[in-house]
Amino acid sequence: MDQPQFDIAAAMAQGRSFLAAAALAVLGGVVRALRSSHCTGKQLVVEFLTSLFSGIIVWLILHDTPIGEYYRAGVVGVCGYVAPKILDYFSAKACNYMALDGEKPK
Repeated sequence: MDQPQFDIAAAMAQGRSFLAAAALAVLGGVVRALRSSHCTGKQLVVEFLTSLFSGIIVWLILHDTPIGEYYRAGVVGVCGYVAPKILDYFSAKACNYMALDGEKPK
């Protein structure tokens, strides 16, 4: 059985796309932190990590969709800016899917 050939150029292009999307998401989170009136170093680090995580999630969701790369990058950057709300949305959907209804497991 023949296995498909590994394409290093395609893998590198995909890696660059991933890094660019992650950078846009982090930039969105940093902008959000800097615009707040109570921006501290701790808040900046928390926004950095939260926006990075949500940006990666959204990039993975949108990775194989037929929309353009620039639109995908814009969506990932915006999701980095609104990272706490995106994570709240995803956690509510996950709880609804698992029928937890926001209750803590006993």
